[in-house]
Amino acid sequence: MNRMIRTALFAGTALAAVATGMPQQAAAQSITPGFFGSLSGWYYFSSGTDRTSYYETNYKGATHPDDGWGGKAYLGYRFAGAFDVAFGVQGSKLNKHTEGGFEYGPASTKASYWAADGELGYNTTVNGLGVRVFAGVRYAEFKHRNAMVGYIDGSSTYFKNYNNDFSGIGPRIGTDFSARIGSSNFSIFGDVAGSVLFGKLKSQHTYIGCCDYKTSDSQTVLNVEGQLGVAYEVATGVNIGVGYRAEYWGSVADQRFGSWSDDDTVIGRGHSARFRSEEH
Repeated sequence: MNRMIRTALFAGTALAAVATGMPQQAAAQSITPGFFGSLSGWYYFSSGTDRTSYYETNYKGATHPDDGWGGKAYLGYRFAGAFDVAFGVQGSKLNKHTEGGFEYGPASTKASYWAADGELGYNTTVNGLGVRVFAGVRYAEFKHRNAMVGYIDGSSTYFKNYNNDFSGIGPRIGTDFSARIGSSNFSIFGDVAGSVLFGKLKSQHTYIGCCDYKTSDSQTVLNVEGQLGVAYEVATGVNIGVGYRAEYWGSVADQRFGSWSDDDTVIGRGHSARFRSEEH
């Protein structure tokens, strides 16, 4: 995780440095009063880390969520001066991944989440680079759905469903930038944000034909996300862009399918596209 974050920050800094050294006529990101907003979508070709399934010493193997789609709607208003307020809603649905390397049968995992953000932003320009820093709050819900095949006393077959539901709220900070490439209609854009979410991780274990039980524990989740891309201005204040996006959700689920919990992490990464409009 630390390597991924360092790489994203280094790439963003490098692109920003290159952009500020280019001859530019105006920042691609406006700082004039008015509304601004965007619609984004992404496809993650990889998500999750390996999970050890149910009573690690008995059932060897690993599974995790698969690829999936996501999107975000974002709207804000920039006041006269440097400040703005903005709100966003985003989510992803990660498809089911089935792994057959367990001792008694296959196991599968799928996941989904949604998050809502409120932000207070500060805008400035540096040598043609439009920069916005912000602070606010995020609320998120993240669900995992797991299933596996097992045996009782090595003889009777049973099916086990194991659900993880995390919900939490906490502070969030971040920054985004945009820089026009020379006098062209192309620009480089990027953003990175992090939040610490305090909430509950609820688990429900259901053994079909046997028994079930539930747990609920306090949980703190670290969430980091960012993207880098290139946009084209199709009209004044209207940009269409493509890029690369990554998300990190630490300790958002239980790693084991059994009663002994061990925190699990989800990392999503893949291609993104963005439509952005703002008043100039």
